[in-house]
Amino acid sequence: SADAISSPLADGTSFDPKPTLDATTLQNGQSAHLTISVPAGTASNASAVIFVTSSRSLTDFSIWPVVVTVP
Repeated sequence: SADAISSPLADGTSFDPKPTLDATTLQNGQSAHLTISVPAGTASNASAVIFVTSSRSLTDFSIWPVVVTVP
């Protein structure tokens, strides 16, 4: 899954990137595309943090943070 937290980084502003993955399950060697959106008019240096998660169970999981910053 991919969830976003819109919180500013280092005195910037935040935005909702509306993350989506094109797959709900993957096996070893497979891939998926993460798609985000930056709304028109989003301020320069605005940022969002997206957490991509993978889990087999409640105790066997991984979390990968992805930071998106508008140039």
